[in-house]
Amino acid sequence: MKMNRTIVAVRPSLHYIRKYGKYEKRHQNISAHMSPAFRDAKEGDIVLLGECRPLSKTVSFSVLKVQMSFWDTSGSESHDLIRPICYNDVDAAIICYSIDDPLSLSHTKPLVKSVNNIKIIKKRTKKFVRHQSDRFARVKKNWRKPKGIDNVVRQRCKGTRRTPKIGYGSNKRTKKMLPNGLRKFRINTIKDVDILLMNNGRFCGEIAGTISSRKRKAIVERADQLGVYITNRNAKLRTDLKD
Repeated sequence: MKMNRTIVAVRPSLHYIRKYGKYEKRHQNISAHMSPAFRDAKEGDIVLLGECRPLSKTVSFSVLKVQMSFWDTSGSESHDLIRPICYNDVDAAIICYSIDDPLSLSHTKPLVKSVNNIKIIKKRTKKFVRHQSDRFARVKKNWRKPKGIDNVVRQRCKGTRRTPKIGYGSNKRTKKMLPNGLRKFRINTIKDVDILLMNNGRFCGEIAGTISSRKRKAIVERADQLGVYITNRNAKLRTDLKD
């Protein structure tokens, strides 16, 4: 007698995406991405979809077709993403993503490091030096704006030191952005990782320096489950090789 398995397909993404300051609903073109550990699924296995409706009754992977049926959970959207995987009668899990919706790919591990299409331009990386700090030892190099009525630096005369102004400001879209296209978010507890559940395509986590190695392991494990990129995931976790 042939035994069919029950597979849950979860689509970890938002129905609405923000574009030009407005929220619009995207057409859901559903595909399936399966973990290599479950590629041996056979035809006739029941697939339960969470959050997203299938466009067809079957889905193909490994040159085999699997029957699909709609299934959903009640409650908030975050529960729809997590609860189906916790069921005891589930044998495997498929992550469904939308080709038209980039946010649906935010939980896939290779795409957590988002690609920044906007070129980050650093207009100036040098620090501004205080006027006459090179002449007097009592005057520190930390920038202070000159206040003198006849000060040539304040008047920005030709040949004098450069002074800060609005023209050196960074683009709002790339301000405080890392080269990988993400912005830092300080993590102090495991609960802080859950905040980045739906924003892991925009922010990456950075564990605070005061966190112990034991808590760092728990934070890194939780971040891997939610697809959150940690910049200093190996800090305080490296072990020296003993001869």
